[in-house]
Order: sequence, then C-alpha cells, then structure tokens
Amino acid sequence: ASDPLYKTTLEYAALCNNSIIQENGIIGEPTENALLAAAKEITDIDLLKRNYKRIKEFPFTSDRKLMSTIHANGISDSAFSGGAFSGGCRNILLCKGAPDVLLPLCTHYYDDASAKKISPSIHSRIMNLNSGLARQGLRIIAVAYRDLHSAKEKNPENSLTFMGLISIVDPPRKEAAAAVRECKKA
Repeated sequence: ASDPLYKTTLEYAALCNNSIIQENGIIGEPTENALLAAAKEITDIDLLKRNYKRIKEFPFTSDRKLMSTIHANGISDSAFSGGAFSGGCRNILLCKGAPDVLLPLCTHYYDDASAKKISPSIHSRIMNLNSGLARQGLRIIAVAYRDLHSAKEKNPENSLTFMGLISIVDPPRKEAAAAVRECKKA
C-alpha cells in the first residue's frame, strides 16, 4: 500500500466500522469484516483505534444507507497519511455507505494530497466508475470525511470530502441457490 490515499481510505473504513478482530477471526457484518480485513493487511488497527477514539456513532440503517463515526485525534501530529485534522480541528467525522447516497453529501474530493472542489465532471466520473464496478457484480462502498471543530455538531453529515470507492466481491447468499431452484421449477 504505497499509495497514501488508498491507505487512508482503508484506515477511515476501519475506524467507521463495528467489526471486531479476535484470535479466531473477525466478528461482525460481512461487509464490515471485509473492510477491516483489508485495512488489517496494511495498517495497525489496534494503534489506529487507540489514537483515534470513537466519540459518537450515527448507525447504518437500510433507510440511511450510511454509517458515520466521530473520532478524537489522540496524538499531536496526525498519523493519517491523507491529511485529516487540518486547520486545528481535533475531531473528524468518518462516513461510509452507498455511493449514490454519500456522494451528494460531498462538496470536495481528495486528490494529489489536497482536497479539491467536486465539479459536475468529477461527480460523473465517480458515479460512472461506481456503475461499472456494480455491473461486475461488486459491492461498492464510498468513504468520506469531514474535519470538525466540535464533536457536538447537530448535523455533521454534510460538506464531506470524498476519499474513494472500495469494491468488494459480493458472493451469492446461501439462500440464493434454493431461490434459483424454485425459479427453475416454475
């Protein structure tokens, strides 16, 4: 993971996550398990969670299609390679979810070590990439962040900076085989 943006995006996904690493594996929801497993390959999850304590969670629901967490910066210099905690901010909102829901909440995107305003053409490029990955049968998770001056903001899920898309192989569920058999009988 020599790409700092890739590493930071996975770090953000690992922090905005409720799965738990145990000796016998990762316990939690399959999508969150996959995100945590990927991040574990390139970063020290325990150190990350110690340095960036979770303050608050806005849980995922099927209506929201997003999960957000607020974290405190526990060290003086940011260990994140992506450059969060800028401008004296001591808290960060991390958000992951469905690209079609998360991207409209973003005003900027992270590229070349800085946040840039999302133009209509950049928005289209991101959504076209999302569509292409989805056509390949992949599950797509968008990741974004926002520096916060206060963890007590009432509605912090806005003016986000888009970090990237993460694609996950989404194998058919066990019950899918029975459903296919039923359809063939019909």
